[in-house]
Amino acid sequence: MQNKVAALGFGDRPAIDLANDELSGQPWTGINFSWISAFLVGIDLRGASLESSQWSESSDLSHAYLQCAGLQGADFAGADLSYADLAGANVQGADFRGAHLEGAMVAPVYGVASWSQQPAGLTTLPVAQWDQSACLQNSHFWRNAPPAGASPGAVPSPRPSVMQTPKPSIAPTTEG
Repeated sequence: MQNKVAALGFGDRPAIDLANDELSGQPWTGINFSWISAFLVGIDLRGASLESSQWSESSDLSHAYLQCAGLQGADFAGADLSYADLAGANVQGADFRGAHLEGAMVAPVYGVASWSQQPAGLTTLPVAQWDQSACLQNSHFWRNAPPAGASPGAVPSPRPSVMQTPKPSIAPTTEG
């Protein structure tokens, strides 16, 4: 796909905007977003299969819902995962080195991953204990789920903003 898009000769990095989309349970094993600008702020990928997926510094998954997701072997190096919720995710073999993890919820995650530095609040459990279907049924992992029909602030307004254009003022002149 990357070669076909590059052959079009546009020169710019292609982009995708899936911000705030509800794509829980998606089978995206091996998906490669590393070569595009991926704007996925607030995306709901709870329970998704993202094993061996590839991301980059042009991947914005901030505020994403990744609870109970399969992230085994995924490469998140450089990606923005700030304030993302990874609770209950299987991170066995995932690479988070260089990822932005400020405020990310990583308690608990299952398995051993590579981190530049251990994120605050990281709690790991043995990967053998991970049961995705049980995880998805556990209300503890849904504590930060987006309410149905919610529209966080990262969503553009459906209407253009209206700015009032000031009318020119005409100062009265007095001739003496």
